[in-house]
Amino acid sequence: MWEGPVRIRGTSGTCEATPSLITKVLIDSTAQTIVIISASGSRTFVDFVATATCRARWPRIEVATDGISVAGDRLTILPSCEANDARARCTSARVYELRPDIAPRLLDSESRQLTRINVGVEFSGEAWVVSPRTSNARLSATP
Repeated sequence: MWEGPVRIRGTSGTCEATPSLITKVLIDSTAQTIVIISASGSRTFVDFVATATCRARWPRIEVATDGISVAGDRLTILPSCEANDARARCTSARVYELRPDIAPRLLDSESRQLTRINVGVEFSGEAWVVSPRTSNARLSATP
């Protein structure tokens, strides 16, 4: 992890993108977009920056997560749970398809499946979960 900015040197000159507390920087296969993963407190941010202009190319993704990875054409955001006695407030996993020509596309089925594997129940968004990450995990009927 290091403090921003990220300097981008391209054919049209040099510019800077300014996320802080950067954990990872990746570039797409066409060298048109830099993916910057950064953190602030309990939140993690994924910024997609156009290399030619240093401006946001796609909307920022902001999440609470236990980890982010990029492999092939997938951006995978792991779910996260904050304990509160026997229950926890959990955010679901998110799996995005990455293509250089369009904004990241959320893959609902893959996201739900990854949530089920990691939390023990399937949901999308946020949910209260009793006994997350166990074989007894279940969604809580009330917050």
